[in-house]
Amino acid sequence: VSAVLEKALEKLPADRFSSASEFMRALEDEGFRWKAKRVMVSTPENTDGGSRGSHVRSQVAAAVAVALIVAAYAIGFATGGDAPMPEAEASWLPTIRVPLDSVAFPAGLGTGAALSPDGSMVAGFDAASSSIEIIDLNGVSRQSIPLEESPNLLVFSPDSRELLLGGAGELRRVSVDGGSPITVARTPGAIAIPYSWEPDGTMYFGDLAGTYRVREGQDPERVLTSGWFYQRWVRPLPGGRTLLFTEQLIDAEYAEIRLLDMDTGETSTLVQGGFDGRYLPSGHLLYGRTDQSLVAVPFDPEAGAITGPARVVLDSIGINQQVGAVSLGVSANGIAVYQQGDLQVDATQSDQTVVLVGRDGSRTSTRVPAGRIDQVDISPDGRTLAASSQSGEERLRLIDLVTGSTRPVEGVAPLTPVFSRDGSRLAYGTLSGTDRIYETRVVHLDSLDRPVTWTTDASLMSYPTSWTVNDEAVVVSEMSDVSSGTPNPDIAIWNPDSDERTPYLDASWVESEGRVSPDGRWIVYISNEDGGFRVFIRSFPEPGEATWVGDLTQNGTARWSRAGDEVFYATGDSLWSASVSLDGGQPRVTQRRPLFALESDQGRLDPGGFAVHPDGRLVMIQNPPEPEKEEGDGEVVPSRTYLVVNWFRELRALVDEGS
Repeated sequence: VSAVLEKALEKLPADRFSSASEFMRALEDEGFRWKAKRVMVSTPENTDGGSRGSHVRSQVAAAVAVALIVAAYAIGFATGGDAPMPEAEASWLPTIRVPLDSVAFPAGLGTGAALSPDGSMVAGFDAASSSIEIIDLNGVSRQSIPLEESPNLLVFSPDSRELLLGGAGELRRVSVDGGSPITVARTPGAIAIPYSWEPDGTMYFGDLAGTYRVREGQDPERVLTSGWFYQRWVRPLPGGRTLLFTEQLIDAEYAEIRLLDMDTGETSTLVQGGFDGRYLPSGHLLYGRTDQSLVAVPFDPEAGAITGPARVVLDSIGINQQVGAVSLGVSANGIAVYQQGDLQVDATQSDQTVVLVGRDGSRTSTRVPAGRIDQVDISPDGRTLAASSQSGEERLRLIDLVTGSTRPVEGVAPLTPVFSRDGSRLAYGTLSGTDRIYETRVVHLDSLDRPVTWTTDASLMSYPTSWTVNDEAVVVSEMSDVSSGTPNPDIAIWNPDSDERTPYLDASWVESEGRVSPDGRWIVYISNEDGGFRVFIRSFPEPGEATWVGDLTQNGTARWSRAGDEVFYATGDSLWSASVSLDGGQPRVTQRRPLFALESDQGRLDPGGFAVHPDGRLVMIQNPPEPEKEEGDGEVVPSRTYLVVNWFRELRALVDEGS
């Protein structure tokens, strides 16, 4: 070892090792000599205590020096060199972790950016320049490939020489050396989201309606009945007959990692509460959790079975909780690139409040405790607020705005609480514990422990948005039968007493968020029936011709005023009002005007789930303002990127040996 170190640390570059492979061969050669002498760290004759201590210290120093030099040779970019990455896992090499503070990586590692199978490149899409940015880890060189259309995800080819691009209606591939993208396959749906490119040329991708496999020039074959909105991160296990995928409807906290046997069509659950599962050549199943931990378990891919206990292998790993993704790339030869730190999409939602907003934008605080709040509704008398949240201890609460007291309502990841018009009942969506689908519940406020539940086998999810004028039925948004290939939201009417369902709008486009007018004759809803998402009005309960109200450029909803002569919705950075005349046979919009800006020094108002107070003010969720940076605070670094060489050795020690 000392002879190897002496040569590696020679002053003149010509006297050092010329490559990482030459350095590796020298370490493995017990008879290696340099300058015609054999340098020994210690001799067997050293038997006194002081010599033994010196011997141990020399061994430790040598081991540290070897690790540092190996890092420099194996990770050429860390020292500005051009040594290649290891082509295969090196069992003799210790695990080496290097922070990449000086390397500007593409955003979205694991969700938009990808690590090549040979561990030599990271590729991601830069929206500012409308190009793919490829970083060569061997020498930290950067290459740009301009594109006319933005890809949603990137996947490397098995030989690391091409990229598979997802986009509108087709899969495309492009060389990492540049050039024009080539269409691989047309996709059944409007978008294509690539997941995997296998050594035999098979490519796996999803759209909103399903998951498919295809080879270039062939027609896609459907392998899973659901698409991105429910089943994602699809990766075949070795042999290609079993698929590993994540099933997640709303929040990653309720995600499951599942297996599909493509011979039998049967699915089974491997992990509850885990997402973005992937099998590694080290023999482990790796997945993320919402506490930002990365977990590994021993896994037998042939049996499709977990064979040992789970262990946390990384803390504070970057995750995207909305889509259930881990900020991690792992190559076949044990090289890993990951981001550690606070990458939560909804991290700012922990201090949300509820405010009453006047038509002039003035805001009045309420007695609702701060926390994550997703949707709200107000009782007809204006005293009780229903607030739902998909995380936290109390997911659905009834809050008395006078006394501040709260009552919890049973529900898992609840959605869209809606008071009946007489204020005696509350409808809401909740995730079922058995089928993992959303169902609509109705509960009497004087007996919260006895809800009435509705769902159908044909629906993946349903959630309420309004009551009919006489409180006999609930208007629901429901997802169509996913096996039909058109899982667009539709609007239906459900009677909780008779358990009867009546379709209202059931079309090939999206229509959702239907809310019945105060007089019960009209419904306002969101749809993309003529292109982008817009607000429309139709007659109710029989749908007539649609009247356009306004464009919806914010994620959100539309609400009637209490008098029924206005519709509120968000477009741009403002909350708008559309005055409507409902006197004739067809509604007419007489005026559209912005009321107030959503952003102020008090924080940004969320247009996604607001309600209308009996006094005419809007009940809205307020996000906290961005914290002001004090002078002298220095630069805030929310996350850090690391590269790890020979990570599989560390995984085996942590998971298999428990060390």
